[in-house]
Amino acid sequence: MVRHLSTVIFLLVFRSFRCGRDSRRPFEGNLPQNCTVPAYIQNKYYSRENGQNMFTTIQSNSFTRLRKVSIPGSIVETSVQRDTQVQETCLLMQCNRPNKVTGRCQSFQQTSDISGGIVYDSDRYRFLIHDTSTKCYRCREIAVRTINVLELRETECLTFGGNVVPDMTYLCGKLKGTKMDGNVERASWTTLFSQKPTRVSCRSSIEGSWTFKYSIQRYSQHKCLHPKNNLTSCPDPANRYSTEDRFYISYGACDDYAWKKGDPGLSFLRDMAMTFVCLGDWYIGNDHFFAAVNLGENRPEEQYRCFVSIFSVFVTDCSVVS
Repeated sequence: MVRHLSTVIFLLVFRSFRCGRDSRRPFEGNLPQNCTVPAYIQNKYYSRENGQNMFTTIQSNSFTRLRKVSIPGSIVETSVQRDTQVQETCLLMQCNRPNKVTGRCQSFQQTSDISGGIVYDSDRYRFLIHDTSTKCYRCREIAVRTINVLELRETECLTFGGNVVPDMTYLCGKLKGTKMDGNVERASWTTLFSQKPTRVSCRSSIEGSWTFKYSIQRYSQHKCLHPKNNLTSCPDPANRYSTEDRFYISYGACDDYAWKKGDPGLSFLRDMAMTFVCLGDWYIGNDHFFAAVNLGENRPEEQYRCFVSIFSVFVTDCSVVS
């Protein structure tokens, strides 16, 4: 029997992969240096950008961006739109927390300790990027949210006369954008999820057993409260097969509810159970974000999820769950 300790309201971001952002100014006074991307963010990542799948490979001094348009096995002709791959070279970099002695960007060692040990959220990097095919330049900023989750924003790719390499400070200044209606338009953030995630604990993301209501905005505004709606993140210390890097969500179908008669939007729903592996969590202001990957889903655009917890106090006790 599971005692429902409390009810938590959380938002599942199904289509937008922009998990959260902040407005700090961390690069002032830090000089650019030769580009060597920190080892702990060199990886392969997935993101959803402009309605298309993007696969990014980050190496020590280069980026490869593959935009996938084609659908394997599709019965619809997709040859009109082709996959595009861009190879980029990193020329210069800048960080928000350089070493106080050397002035160079610090590099952190990865940890295999599932309990954590390193706080990655607060690391920010800017890169002067050269697109080797179109000969243009852009400024790219990466905010490290967790060991498995990055957020990226960048300027448009601009060309300069001759062989002129643009000033990094000048180019990165364009991330701020221009004033419109008195407000400053900023380059938007895109969330990148590691395709080969490092194992992390779910304890700081979410822990306990929770009931919830849900709605699917693209189909209906109705809130579905069903006895089967449950989120469980409680590893069992007595079970050798129990792990703390995942949590479980079950949804109950609401097609037998009275309000369903006038709302065809939820007619397709059925009882579902999902297993998620945690990718880490972070705070921006008072907002608590965490990300996870759905183990039962093969389509990348449906695998990755962002969550935001909307509460001020998180207290629960897994020992009462039996």
